[in-house]
Amino acid sequence: MKFDARKDSSPEKKDAFISWLVGETTSTFERADGDPENLKTFVFLAVNRAHEAGLTSSETAKVVGVSVARAALPPDKEDVVFDWLESLDPIATAVHADHRQGKRWWRFW
Repeated sequence: MKFDARKDSSPEKKDAFISWLVGETTSTFERADGDPENLKTFVFLAVNRAHEAGLTSSETAKVVGVSVARAALPPDKEDVVFDWLESLDPIATAVHADHRQGKRWWRFW
């Protein structure tokens, strides 16, 4: 599903996108079957999709948090997910930022 909060201010469309993203993320976390590498991949996918759609870091964290709860991940796997969220979110934020207003993504490091 495609959505861009920077170009479309419709709350209904944003809610529909977030619901879709939570569903997709929950499904991928369930399919990961607790494998840390798969969880990392699926956190990256969720974070990238969220920032590509113009969601904030806070909104992205809520999507991941709700998805973790719905997927009923064990506490040790929750830790893996949230550690990767903390690592990947700043990178996705930089990559998907409006570069006319800030520094380029490659200057992130």
